[in-house]
This record gives sequence, C-alpha cells and structure tokens, in this order.
Amino acid sequence: MTESAGGAPVVSTPAGQLHLRWIAQSRAGFGWPDLTSVPIGESRLAFRAVLRDAAGIVAEAELNVPSWVLADRAGPLWLDVAQVGATMGPVATLPIS
Repeated sequence: MTESAGGAPVVSTPAGQLHLRWIAQSRAGFGWPDLTSVPIGESRLAFRAVLRDAAGIVAEAELNVPSWVLADRAGPLWLDVAQVGATMGPVATLPIS
C-alpha cells in the first residue's frame, strides 16, 4: 500500500482489486492543524469519481465515502474526484501508481 503527498490516492491490489482512498476536504473554511477529521460543511458527504486510462473513462461512480474498490487493471490510470454538495467542487485528478 502506498500513499503520496498532495492528496494522491492510497492504492493496494490484494486479490486482484484496486483500492482507492482520498481525503475529503472541508468546505467550511476549516484548516487541518491536527490532521484529524474536519467538518465537511455540507449536508452530506458525497463524491463523483471517474477512473480513466489513456483511452478515456473506464469506470465511474457516485460514492458516499472517500474510497472506491474495483477490479484491478493495467495502467497508467488517473482518478478524477469531485466532492459533491450544494456546489460541485473542482475535480482533483490524481495519478495512480
């Protein structure tokens, strides 16, 4: 399992699965001084995730947790994640390694 700085996903592939996780961001203007959970500033926690390869979209999902498990596949891959709420946030494109 690896984790890189800058919000890149944590990836592992036990038993042929791709496990993706990311850190939800606060929309309440809250800092992250102690690296613990922060208030999300939305009525619910929701994400729109799109997994892409060089040819285009290979999978997409609406999720209510900051993680996604799907079948492993060859790379390179990129994960687009947008936190969904009262206003849809900017998409963060995260390289998967």
